[in-house]
Amino acid sequence: MEIITNVYRALPWWQRLSFWYTRLCAILLHRGQLYGTYPYQYHLDRVVGVAVRFGVTDLPFLKSCLGHDLPEDQKTPVWLLRLIGMGKQARTLIFAVTDEPGATRAERKEKTYPKIASTLRAVVLKLCDRIANVEECIGSGNWSQLAKYRAEQAHFRQMCFRLCDREARPLWAHLDKLFADNPTRVARTA
Repeated sequence: MEIITNVYRALPWWQRLSFWYTRLCAILLHRGQLYGTYPYQYHLDRVVGVAVRFGVTDLPFLKSCLGHDLPEDQKTPVWLLRLIGMGKQARTLIFAVTDEPGATRAERKEKTYPKIASTLRAVVLKLCDRIANVEECIGSGNWSQLAKYRAEQAHFRQMCFRLCDREARPLWAHLDKLFADNPTRVARTA
């Protein structure tokens, strides 16, 4: 509920209804999909929460946080994204972070990272998503998933980090700190 309150405070009154409409539509399009044991809305709200926490509060960006997984997970077409209130800026960001086809996760990321790096603000969106995922791994004790993100971090950073991207800098620093403060844990065997 705190995340929703922060979004309410961050947006001017005339943009709130548009945000809530898009949020409701994104939740409905993700119906039946789970994020761990939670409805997928949990993850969408966490990604929006990361953006707001780092001061990224413009409406198109917050809408892209809500729709960032729709094309990949739900095969949502462009016309439907338009219908649920995703403007051109939001759609551009959403498709920039959508994984390209590939046989393995590594292959998909290898094809997708250049697209993210070359699209203005897509790195910020991907970082919001990644931070939400890593914080959830830490909070829930999902160390194997955290290890996966840790293993990808160097390549992700190499492909997407830009020193001149001032908006992304605090997000990179936070993600690095999350990994530094939570060292690799080895599962115990009996």
